[in-house]
This record gives sequence, structure tokens and C-alpha cells, in this order.
Amino acid sequence: MYDYPLLKYAVTTKISSSEITLSYRGKTYNYPVENPASYKKLLEKCNGRNLLKDSIQHCNIKKEPAKEFLHKLSEIPLILDGKTVLRDDGLLSGKELFWKLEKFLIEWKQKKIMTAFQIDFDKEIALGKAPENVVKGFCLELCHLLRNVPDELSLAVANAKNDYVRSHYMTFYDEERTHGEIIFRALKKWINAEDIMHASPLPATIGLLNTYRYWASKDSLFYAVALMRDESSALDAEIKKDEDIFLGMKTHYQVPKQVYKVYEWHTNLDRNNNHGFFPELIFAEYEYIDAFYAKRLISALKQIIELHQQFRWGVYHYYSEHPVETRFEPYKALNFQ
Repeated sequence: MYDYPLLKYAVTTKISSSEITLSYRGKTYNYPVENPASYKKLLEKCNGRNLLKDSIQHCNIKKEPAKEFLHKLSEIPLILDGKTVLRDDGLLSGKELFWKLEKFLIEWKQKKIMTAFQIDFDKEIALGKAPENVVKGFCLELCHLLRNVPDELSLAVANAKNDYVRSHYMTFYDEERTHGEIIFRALKKWINAEDIMHASPLPATIGLLNTYRYWASKDSLFYAVALMRDESSALDAEIKKDEDIFLGMKTHYQVPKQVYKVYEWHTNLDRNNNHGFFPELIFAEYEYIDAFYAKRLISALKQIIELHQQFRWGVYHYYSEHPVETRFEPYKALNFQ
């Protein structure tokens, strides 16, 4: 067990008469203990600065059960090594900022923007309430985003702060570069390939595309913040059935099997490869981040989350009223030879 344990900032705790419950990224962990209030107090002292043995003494808990409890949390992990995350001089490290941003990420992603009709995008598709054209439009717009990833990562590699950051982005590029093309090939089973390539993305999609490219070309950490929002982790809770878009596609719509299977594969791949914590590698290369820069990164995280919520709102709003084919009309209006 770490000498200076740090409970992740995104972890929340509550107690009952016989157990302590920790919540993290939508999952809950229950632990029966003799004195839940004392264990909650112990976790409050796990700030990465307090020496473990002193914290245990102050909480009046037996040493071995306390260490065993914290060890279980570190294996998940809900506990980090404070000595490797925090700076001795009290200044803000890249690692510390990453874990602070994660707390905002989880909080803000739960605050979904609803449409004027009080429609929850994911549930509408999962429960089969959305028009099929919305599902088709969503697949098209998502394809635009995923096909853009190799370009974004190329920019991130070319403009990396140093060779260490560049190496991380190159590794991630190797893992991600073919996914957009795989999605494109699958979507061709539902939409003509030429139509996909020349379709005009919706305004919110353009906003995301331009934001990703700009951040990737200008600032390694800003792009890492965007990836924090996009990538999932094995520590994330399972998607609820009434919010599972791909289950909804399979159950309620005439979506070609290859389409929903490949889109679902891509989502699960990120989760299984723990891509949600890839940005931590980038943040770890920054030994110090000043307060002004940190505030800009916090703002960037909120921006990218809200942009994605507007993306979903835009898809539902537009494709509820217009067929997907209207996105192809501009290039089909002229008879190219």
C-alpha cells in the first residue's frame, strides 16, 4: 500500500450502519466494515499528503483491516500514489490536473442538454421512439467525425510539445488510424459510398471537426482534453438498456447488421483498451501547469462536452424534419462528368 494514498477526486462516498459505499464513473463498490464513519474519515484523509500510518491512527481503526481496505481500492484503482501524482512543492502537476479534470468530466457528462421537446437522444433511440431517419443521420454524422481522427492525430503528432508526447500520440495513431475507414465500409451497406464522402456535415458536426483539428494543431493538452471526453474505460459503468443506442438500432430499426455491429464494436474497443485513460499519459509529461493554463483546460473540457451535446441535439432536430438525402443534394445538383 502507498505511504501517501490519494483517493481519486471523482470518487464519492456514503455510509450506512454497516458498510461504506464508493461510487466512481457510474459504478458502485460496497464494503462491509465495523465502523463505516471511521472508514469514511480515513478516506477523507487520503489526500496524497498525509502519511498513511498517521491517518489510520487518527481514525481509530485497526491497522491491518484499514490497509487491506485501502489495498482493495488501489487494485481497482480508486486510490493513487500521492507521491507520483502530487508535487512536493505544492504546485500543480499535469497528473494532478488530469485527475481533477476527471471529476468535472463525470459531473458535466451527466448533465445532458435536452431539446425543446424534452427529448433524451440516447433513450429515444434505445427505446425505438426516434424516427429511423434520426438513426441513419446519426450514423452519417458520426462517420464524419471518426473518419477525421487520423488527420487530427497526425496534427497532434506533428505539433507535439516534445518527443515523449509525440511518441504517445504516435502509438495512439497506430491504434486508431483504421477505425474511421472500418466505420465507412460498414456504413456503405446503408448509404452509398459517394454520398457519404460528399455529404455536407451538420453545423454542430463542423464545429466538432474544426475544434478537434485546431486543438490538435495548436496544443497537445487541449487535444488530450477532447480525448478525455471521447474515450471510454473498463472502469465505466455498463450502459443501461434504456440508453443503449446500439441495442436500440438492433431491436427497433431496420439498420443493417454490419452497421450497428461495427459501430458497437468501436465503442466497446475503446472501453476494452482503456482508452479513457490515454490522456493521462499526455498530462503526465507536464511536470508543472500554471493556474491560467489550468483554467483554460477546464474551460476546454466544458466546451467539448457541450459541443457533443449540441451535436446530438442537432442530429435529432435536423433529421427529425429532413431526410438524410438532403445532405447529398448540394453535390448532386450539378451534373459532373
